[in-house]
Amino acid sequence: MKMVNQFCFVSLYFIAFIFASNGVFAQPPRAYSSSEIRLMLKKLNVLGTVLYLAAHPDDENTKLITYFAKKENLDVAYLSLTRGDGGQNLVGTDKGSLLGVIRTQELLAARRLDGAQQFFTRANDFGYSKTSTETLTMWDEEDILADVVFMIRKIKPDVIVTRFPPLKYNYPTHGHHTASAYLAEKAFDLAGDPTAFPNQLELVDVWQPKRLYWNTSSWFYKRTGTELDVTDKIQIDVGAYLPELGISCTEIAAESRSQHKSQGFGAAKSRGTQIEYLEHVKGDVAATDIFEGIDRSWNRIEGRNKVKELISRAYRDFDAHEPAAVLPELLEASTLLKAHNDFWSTKKRKELQRVIAALTGLFLEVVADDFSATPNSDVHLTATAINRSDVKIEWTDLGFSIIDEKTPVPLAASDNAAADNTLLFNNPHVKKITLTVPASTPITQPYWLIRKPKGLGMYHVEDPSSIGLSEAPADLYAMFELRINGVDFDYDIPIQYKWTDRVRGELYRPLIVAPAVTVTPKQKVVILTDMKPREVTFQVKAWEDNVSGELILNLPPEWSSEPEIMEVAMTSKGEERYVSFDLFPSKGATQFDLTLVFRSSKGNSNKSAVEIAYDHIPIQNLWPEALTRVVKLDIRTSGGLIGYVQGPGDEVAENLQQIGYRIEFLNEDKIVEMELADFDAIMIGIRAYNTEEWLVHRHKKLMEYVKKGGNLIVQYQTTRGLLTDEIGPYPFKIGKDRVTVETARMEMIDPGHSIFNKPNKLTEDDFSNWVQERGLYFASEWDDRYVPLFSCHDPDEDPVKGSLLVTEYGEGVFVYTGISFFRQLPAGVPGSFRLLANILAHEN
Repeated sequence: MKMVNQFCFVSLYFIAFIFASNGVFAQPPRAYSSSEIRLMLKKLNVLGTVLYLAAHPDDENTKLITYFAKKENLDVAYLSLTRGDGGQNLVGTDKGSLLGVIRTQELLAARRLDGAQQFFTRANDFGYSKTSTETLTMWDEEDILADVVFMIRKIKPDVIVTRFPPLKYNYPTHGHHTASAYLAEKAFDLAGDPTAFPNQLELVDVWQPKRLYWNTSSWFYKRTGTELDVTDKIQIDVGAYLPELGISCTEIAAESRSQHKSQGFGAAKSRGTQIEYLEHVKGDVAATDIFEGIDRSWNRIEGRNKVKELISRAYRDFDAHEPAAVLPELLEASTLLKAHNDFWSTKKRKELQRVIAALTGLFLEVVADDFSATPNSDVHLTATAINRSDVKIEWTDLGFSIIDEKTPVPLAASDNAAADNTLLFNNPHVKKITLTVPASTPITQPYWLIRKPKGLGMYHVEDPSSIGLSEAPADLYAMFELRINGVDFDYDIPIQYKWTDRVRGELYRPLIVAPAVTVTPKQKVVILTDMKPREVTFQVKAWEDNVSGELILNLPPEWSSEPEIMEVAMTSKGEERYVSFDLFPSKGATQFDLTLVFRSSKGNSNKSAVEIAYDHIPIQNLWPEALTRVVKLDIRTSGGLIGYVQGPGDEVAENLQQIGYRIEFLNEDKIVEMELADFDAIMIGIRAYNTEEWLVHRHKKLMEYVKKGGNLIVQYQTTRGLLTDEIGPYPFKIGKDRVTVETARMEMIDPGHSIFNKPNKLTEDDFSNWVQERGLYFASEWDDRYVPLFSCHDPDEDPVKGSLLVTEYGEGVFVYTGISFFRQLPAGVPGSFRLLANILAHEN
């Protein structure tokens, strides 16, 4: 696999880092306190790197990461093999790759707090896996191993720490977790071998880390019935207090951990001594310090003693009242480092550049008059530079570039700042620029989603130089050329859009490059249950002025639409139209992806627009293909009115509406006030018993509904954070059993049961083409009055029977199911609709 250099024109508030890793393109310019600047000065004399490696977002130990980054002032990187695409979502309905985008940004938010860098491989989180063998097959072991080796060679860690136990222990854990530890061990051996992935050596040198350790804990040992023996473990007190910041490492770590909001991982702050344990896996054995025998000073680089002395003097003499007084030492150090291109000289010069900007209070910003532009359109920009010190800073030039085919292409160059180009003290210097976006500019898109994935387990990244990056560098960026006390510096600043929200204040989002027009389906899935036509609706949006063309549906044979073609014209950027077609189906059951094309004189567009907007992450824009899943079902339903208590990330109710059910969404007030007997069934959504405390207090009312003849169906709830064990009329426990293989056989324990026969006769065909899994959080124990209906299992495992429990109570019926309807219905899986229709129709 050939890998090429990434041109990282990326700014962390002030400077271009050698690693584009912390997602800074939608962040306000950063201001540093004097204490932070002092710590930055201290870090300039620390040359050491730790790589923490695990499988998913939220696997990382933020306490240990924060300790290494904030207390030891080391460079720390977290390599998450996946982006967490296969998890659940507590904050919204986004699933799959969209959830991966959210969790990527949550990791970047965490790293901005704990001080580490963030990287990924091309592995896709395809869902829970019970074995590393399955995981490595789905991921393409060789490719992911290459990614890990490449990142080791690029980051050059002295020490690697894994979160999960080595394969030799055979501890029971997620297959992705075990695979991450296995790949770390293999990559540790191969990164220093020039015969391993030799094409990488065009870009990076071989690198052999000193040692590989496992960040162990008593939790792992308890799962095997043993106790943690600490006698041979390195012990680190991660509860260390940081007097410069007035906070402890564990307090920062809790804030970092709490960024995983989609997973509900808010963490309480802890204080005081807390010990983390490290167990040797490979490489040199250390007695008490994981950096034992590793020089973390400038002494590791020959001929840099003068740099060390200058930085030490600046650190010693730093005065918060006159921060720029130490600038001469830092400018001299920067000039000395500029003469060298080795790894640490290059990296530390970039750090110096950031410190110099902080010492002078330098503010650099380029904002656009809109958040989007299209290829070949004009963008109106305002560039601002402010010097908040008495240091002489000259703004010598300003240019703009775009990353196009891995090469920075100049777009325009401005005039000098002024006749006198010196930035006067605290005086904003402003330039107004009109920039034409080149016609060849690609639309802004998460780089790993540009191409269709290579199967379920691998993203297809066409540009090898992007591998490892958390996100692609900014599409458009400005290049400020400054002369600070006679020394020249270049600052690369991404172009952003800035606005003021009346509640949240000043906000930023990146300037994006959009298609000229998008066509977005209103319905993700369209279900037809008979020969009647069904309306499908699309949002057509203009992303530039004067858009006109015609919309055409791509239909399979024997299907038709009215109209066949629809003409649309829009005069203004941002204009939206909603257009509808009537779909006329063919006979028989079928399913297909309905695509739509906007055809114009400028070319064809088949892109839809997806905006992911949550307060805790920057706004994300994606442009997937404009398609909606169409399913013609052979299905019968019984009972029309369903009461629904919606859980987080729950789209089941909306999908039930597609097959004719009337849905009344229920909250506590409605449960108390309404006559529940009016409902043919009531459904409790996924994880509602994890998030809706009022359900605990309304248990009696729900059981009365069942007793009087109602049908109550509770979908899966997680064991972590379960608010009550009292969910059904009789005791049962929710466990962690799940069946992850979506093709696993669903054996009907009693084929004559009405749920398998009324109103739809279920067959094995109804369990074909399911996605990701059969189900999760099955019941593990239950009262004898419950009847299990399915037996299923993953390969080489014993059957489990807790996926669907049914019991009669009074005149009604209670059901608990871990079957993943929340995934299957939005994916348009026909059999899942038929099975759920039977459950809803079940009577005592």
